[in-house]
Amino acid sequence: MKWWGIGVTIFFLSVQSVRAVNISLSNVPSSISSTIFTVDVSISGATNATNYLRVDLYKDGTTNYFGETYNGSDWYAGSDGKSYFPVQIQNSSAYATLQAQLGNPSIGDYPGPGTYKLKIRRYTSSGSQSSNDVQTPVDVQITYST
Repeated sequence: MKWWGIGVTIFFLSVQSVRAVNISLSNVPSSISSTIFTVDVSISGATNATNYLRVDLYKDGTTNYFGETYNGSDWYAGSDGKSYFPVQIQNSSAYATLQAQLGNPSIGDYPGPGTYKLKIRRYTSSGSQSSNDVQTPVDVQITYST
């Protein structure tokens, strides 16, 4: 019985707590057309390292993301997390202003003008998508007609 108690104690000491990373958005445009727009992003609770940020636009209830994020030298909308906008997390927090644009979404991703959601997707220093972020997506009107 003594070994069981020691085993349980070791288990609980070895389990690392997973902290939620909070992402807050500000200065989000209420309306987006075909022009470049900016979004201010505040991150707290993240591990100190370089992270990468992506602007996602999508219709509520779907996972059809679109939009391009400027990474400092080029517009990007692919699957390589390390190709998005780099931000240095220091003292568990960071602040950045991201530039984004609609890009060339497919008709499946962007069926036309209307209300969409905007959120930030964060990639860790390894380029993997973060899974413990907490944020409230913001409603935006997209007026662009294809």
